[in-house]
Amino acid sequence: MPTYSAAFYLPVVVPPAPPAPGTDSGIGLIHQPDHRGDAESHLLYQFADAARFHALVRALAGPTQYLEDQAFLVQEAFDLATASGAALDIIGGFVGVPRDGRSDIAYRAYIYARILANSSDGARETIYEIVRVLIGPEPLVEIVLGYHEGHPAHFDLLIADERLRFPWDAAGEEPPEVVAVAVSDAVALAISGGVSFTLFYQYGDDADTFFFADGDVEEDSTTQGLADTDDNGPLGGALIGVEERYSNA
Repeated sequence: MPTYSAAFYLPVVVPPAPPAPGTDSGIGLIHQPDHRGDAESHLLYQFADAARFHALVRALAGPTQYLEDQAFLVQEAFDLATASGAALDIIGGFVGVPRDGRSDIAYRAYIYARILANSSDGARETIYEIVRVLIGPEPLVEIVLGYHEGHPAHFDLLIADERLRFPWDAAGEEPPEVVAVAVSDAVALAISGGVSFTLFYQYGDDADTFFFADGDVEEDSTTQGLADTDDNGPLGGALIGVEERYSNA
């Protein structure tokens, strides 16, 4: 008996090219708020005056609208930018960040930090990006490379602002010290092994800090100056608070 054989060649699958930066990837979720109206709009023209048929189509589309609305409520509940309470705990669990008694405001910062650190390459631009996410675009941020206390791979992270705060903390509920520690912990996660850094930041409001007289005219005041005691009256004028917050050996 003769035998037969056949060769089957599967086509070569060429994956689509990735979308160009700034373009829609085509996979984003967009909420459709009116499935009933959308379903009606696809009816053939001869059914334009068929009121009962329109009612039937709208009734059939109703459950779809309910499911879509509920799905987007779930999505919003687990959006890191707006999540709170138990939902924030779940997101933190996904990325391995325990709450450790932190408020929602501070906990959100640590979750952001972990997510960014997971894809960090340790480059200067990446550190800037992480710091900006945690303190916003306004404060002056500078990275100064140098040698420090026996660590040749070291940099100083300098942040100058009247008051450090998280961008999502408009009321300033968390003190600057909490923000500074969150930033330093985030940077510690993102830098390469063997790299050390020190964070310096201003923790006093501008109104409470020392400043020179405006112009060349000497200013005679008992509320401004370099004095650190008030034995002779309210001399005031504290230096801008600069504090070392973290050094990662």
